[in-house]
Amino acid sequence: MTAAEKILQKALVGSKIDSSQWNRIQAALRDRAFFSSKVESARMLHSMRGEAAKVAAGTKSASEVRRDLRQAFAAEGYKPMPDDKGTIKDLYTKHRLDTVIQTNVRQARGFVQYLDGISPGALAAFPAQELIRVRNSKTPRNWAKRWTDAGGKLRGGRMVALKTDPIWTKISAFGNPFPPYDWGSGMGIRDIKKSEAKVLGLILDDEAKAEAAKCRNNINLNGTLQAEIPFKGNTNEWKQLNEFFEDQITHKDGYVIWRGNLIRDAFSSGTEFEIRLGKPTDHLRALLPPSAAKRVKNKSLTVKDDWLERPRQGGGTHRDHFEPRENDPRNLPLTDGDLELIPTLWRKPDRVLPGGYDGSFICELDTIDDGILRMVVDVNKTPKLHTLYKRKSGKGTGGLN
Repeated sequence: MTAAEKILQKALVGSKIDSSQWNRIQAALRDRAFFSSKVESARMLHSMRGEAAKVAAGTKSASEVRRDLRQAFAAEGYKPMPDDKGTIKDLYTKHRLDTVIQTNVRQARGFVQYLDGISPGALAAFPAQELIRVRNSKTPRNWAKRWTDAGGKLRGGRMVALKTDPIWTKISAFGNPFPPYDWGSGMGIRDIKKSEAKVLGLILDDEAKAEAAKCRNNINLNGTLQAEIPFKGNTNEWKQLNEFFEDQITHKDGYVIWRGNLIRDAFSSGTEFEIRLGKPTDHLRALLPPSAAKRVKNKSLTVKDDWLERPRQGGGTHRDHFEPRENDPRNLPLTDGDLELIPTLWRKPDRVLPGGYDGSFICELDTIDDGILRMVVDVNKTPKLHTLYKRKSGKGTGGLN
């Protein structure tokens, strides 16, 4: 896995919570989400995630990314609050943009480095690592104190420990066992050879090897975008998550799952699926035609696989809306990434239009590729996704495609 792939794998999670509240969210969940403090727009997050991946891949410079993101935010209609203008809360500022992009890039690179470092071969040759300064900071933190306060032992004044030692997670503001360990810290790691580790009294025993194997197994869960939470006897954490993210998350068999990628993964699997996306938001209710609002009431939207095989008016099935089979000149082909926007279409559409038949309505969302993502919802019984397609901007609305 590359750093760019790691970034693109993250689920888009829009939320109005700030960075201090995000820090209280379980680390495993934060690591699987692409978010930014108080950014609710999935389109803006989509832009940031894509640009961060380009920086990680080395195909775009930081200045180019800042330029393009500012243009994307302006097209989205973003304006900072008067009191926030020019501060870290302003998404247009260099400081805020660099913080979002560089933190995600460094975390992704740190993750890849960590994954490589705990492989059996690498662990045998380099069982330990040292915390070192790799970049100057305007106001350096006292990392030696932070290390010892977290239970770490200084060895000849050096901050060295086995790669499997919990100290690496304890010193991290993000709850990760790899750098960066804090916002703009400038701290990194270097490998320690087996011979030097022995001299320092660091022995990779069977227990440490088992811990490394456990870490590798847990990392393999990243592709499913899920993280374990102890529900039995402890529901406070779930209540807090549910309060923050509402219908963006669900739990099943002791796991919390980001729903956006759940749809994409279910679609890619080729198997039958049925996903409930929560009750209508106040934002959606305000846009609904009166007849649709009466039918929707307080019912959850259901996304099932049956819409994919439903016949289109012009022939073929609705699965044909996806690339490369889309052949309607009015449309843009859907990608699996568009599936991530279905929860946003339900929670916060740009517009809601009457559907092409009684008991339906259409949620619209303007996309960053100059298209209009359109989700037709059937409300004859319970809200159900009837179809999804992407119309080219300016090609008209109405009807079911």
